[in-house]
Amino acid sequence: MITMVANGDRIYMLISAGPKKHATSVDALRFRDSFRLLGGPPPELAKTPDSE
Repeated sequence: MITMVANGDRIYMLISAGPKKHATSVDALRFRDSFRLLGGPPPELAKTPDSE
């Protein structure tokens, strides 16, 4: 099972691999649910003091 997370112009793919039925296991679900993007937009979109 793959989880996709979009942030600005980027897409992150979370892939959890393991033995048979791992994708639907509690551990795989916990891994995918624990993923969070912190902060603001990707670095190239962030404002810098020179760009104001």
